[in-house]
Amino acid sequence: QDSADLCCVRFSPDGAHLLSSGEDNTAVLSDSLSGAPVVAYHGHDNAVTRVAFSPGGGLPFVATASYDQTARVWPLCGGPAVATLRGHGWFLNTVNLSGGENHRAVTGSYDSTARVWDWPEGRELHSFHHASSVWSVQFSPDEQEVLSGCEDYSASLWDLRSGQRGICLRRHSGAVWQAVFADPLGRRVVTVSWDSTAKVWDIRKGTELATFRGHTAGLQCCAVSRDVCASGDQSGSLRTWLLPP
Repeated sequence: QDSADLCCVRFSPDGAHLLSSGEDNTAVLSDSLSGAPVVAYHGHDNAVTRVAFSPGGGLPFVATASYDQTARVWPLCGGPAVATLRGHGWFLNTVNLSGGENHRAVTGSYDSTARVWDWPEGRELHSFHHASSVWSVQFSPDEQEVLSGCEDYSASLWDLRSGQRGICLRRHSGAVWQAVFADPLGRRVVTVSWDSTAKVWDIRKGTELATFRGHTAGLQCCAVSRDVCASGDQSGSLRTWLLPP
């Protein structure tokens, strides 16, 4: 994918592979040490905006989201897509998979919805409506909830049992480009925003625990490892922060 603009890159859960996607309508699995391509996933008709690995347990799969308004699930080892998820009304921005044998996918789109799927059946289970484009989706550690980040400056927690919104976090002054769980129990959440800040929340209480300032451009991505958060902004700056206890 050297000749195409890259949209996303992810490490596999075991760190052995990288999954990347770009504007050439493909995703590529590569060896993380040598960089050599292992598998290419072809089938989308527009840019592949996001990729995801199944988090572990059961058979390994990868998922892709595309501007062709579909998400697809593929065997990690290659071959045709085993599921094509259709139903969104506009470009897809993001996708994630559940773990184990649950076989759920969650997608987010410019059509202002996050949708949960039984992907082997290609069946939509929930459609969570937002006020604007959905940029980030993630299953909770127990896979009973979905966390979403939205262009309307908010992040929301959705209950998969009731199908209702639980908590809505609204203290950013710009689009929330990513929202991630920050501990294995799903109690803390980190959000990063176009307002140039990252925030840490107690998601169960809906209270803000910390705000990280220092970036000079809009934040687009973040990652959490134990008690450290890394955030990246539009200017290419990367910062790390110590999470509060």
